[in-house]
Amino acid sequence: MQFSRPLYIEYILIFIAVMTFSSTAVFKSQAMKKFDSLDQKFIEIQQSELDISEIEKDCVPYTYFDKNLSQKFQSLRSLVLSDTGGAFAIELSQFQNEIHKSQRGIAFGYDSFLYFSAILFLIALGVIITKKISQKAEFERREAISEEQKNLSRTLHDGVAQDLAAIKIYHKKGDDDKAAFYTDRALSEVRYLIDSSRLEFDEDFESLIKKTLAAFEANHEIKTTTIITSDFLGKLKSESQVEILHILQEALSNIARHANATEVKVRITDVVDEMRFSISDNGKGFLEEAVESQKSDGKNAQRKHWGLNNIRERVQKLGGTVEFINDGGTTVAISIKNPVS
Repeated sequence: MQFSRPLYIEYILIFIAVMTFSSTAVFKSQAMKKFDSLDQKFIEIQQSELDISEIEKDCVPYTYFDKNLSQKFQSLRSLVLSDTGGAFAIELSQFQNEIHKSQRGIAFGYDSFLYFSAILFLIALGVIITKKISQKAEFERREAISEEQKNLSRTLHDGVAQDLAAIKIYHKKGDDDKAAFYTDRALSEVRYLIDSSRLEFDEDFESLIKKTLAAFEANHEIKTTTIITSDFLGKLKSESQVEILHILQEALSNIARHANATEVKVRITDVVDEMRFSISDNGKGFLEEAVESQKSDGKNAQRKHWGLNNIRERVQKLGGTVEFINDGGTTVAISIKNPVS
């Protein structure tokens, strides 16, 4: 089975525009030469260097469709023999003015075709640019989806899959308490991921942050407090909002898995040209250096390491800096300079 190639309307428009423009430019150039030639003959007639009958053939394109102009030309021919008071010169001047009107109309017609072809070309160019922008946006969207799928797979593997493995181990050992603990934690993680995926970006971004924290509090039974006094937050591009929301989700996921915290505080404020975003918990805390040095020693340390890397990468996309502060609990402190530029 053969399939026809897709019809690219923009290239058809460009072809029509180029052909129309080039052919019109050639015809107009030839017409202007004929206009100039006819004007020169009128001058020669006025100087008695040329007979009126010499321009009859040149005037046919104007007189053929204009009965009044044809009659004026015949009148001029009769005045050549009978004029004694300069009437011929006056009639010739009036006839030439009528010819000039027709010439201006013809020139306007050519110019209209030239403008039309230019507009057609611009439309085709606009279609091409729109398609390129759309293709770029689609490519970026697919990349973002692919990245989120990787992050989701990693989250499921690092969190839920490990908890399920622990449930299996403790179930075989007959330790129902620990099996129940890991079951509850896996269930909470799955519920939180589902709730987070349902968030819509057509509402106020501050509300999205609060909904994320509310879902976290409901599923993990960890109290949350939110302080938002940032003017930058509502002006962020949608791409930046996505990154910040995922940073928050990653940090909350790490807290739920590792911190043994009972409270989380999220603060977003402005300091001159910086937006400062911090996520603090009252859990057991950790040293970033210890996680780095132990990341190959066990799955738990490896999972923490990946979580920190995810946050770092997203902050870098925003052009910001991040610190992981051990102050009794853990504070993820992010600074983003000129976040809306």
